[in-house]
Amino acid sequence: QGVEIDEDIGFYVDLINHEANIRRKREAIIHIAPLSASSIANERLSRQISTFNSDQHLLQRQFESLSTNSLSSTDRMQQPQ
Repeated sequence: QGVEIDEDIGFYVDLINHEANIRRKREAIIHIAPLSASSIANERLSRQISTFNSDQHLLQRQFESLSTNSLSSTDRMQQPQ
């Protein structure tokens, strides 16, 4: 009967240790999760900024191209034929 009690105690000690490990992991996740969410948000924001910058660059080139075309067509209209 003493061996049975020792096994029961061992089982409960393992259970308590397991629960303590789970609690520690949960607390670690609670502390890490906001950092991960922040990191993910920063990555998304970084991609959006990059996309915005490339779009802005493209628009700038298109505007310059339109300006050049517009000037050349104005020049053509002003030249006597």
